Amino acid sequence: MVTRDFPIDKADAIERAGEPTMNEGLAPTADVDTVYQILRDRTRRRIVRELAICGEPPSVSELTEALAEERDALGDSEERTLSLRLYHLHLPKMASSGVVEYDDDAVALTPAGTSLAEVEARIARVLRTE
Repeated sequence: MVTRDFPIDKADAIERAGEPTMNEGLAPTADVDTVYQILRDRTRRRIVRELAICGEPPSVSELTEALAEERDALGDSEERTLSLRLYHLHLPKMASSGVVEYDDDAVALTPAGTSLAEVEARIARVLRTE
């Protein structure tokens, strides 16, 4: 049997070297799959981008309006559907991952969400240059 004096797991090696890991700043249970799951959905990517550029944290209704403006003039029923999906699907998923904090009055990126916005922006730049 061979004994090793070095870590086999690359993530373990990075942590031992004191370098940041991809999970740093995310919710304690967040992993790479969670990050990809958040960024996989176009609406969640738009939420991250919108929150990264807005000055003051918007309310859920203001966020809905901002996202609706990005699309070609949504009708009232489509905007209502978007609002419901934000409130019952996207924001809870993002909050449970530690990316946003929200209530009726404000939706804001957490520090982890800000990091995620930076990652999303880098990915977008890479994809535009290829």
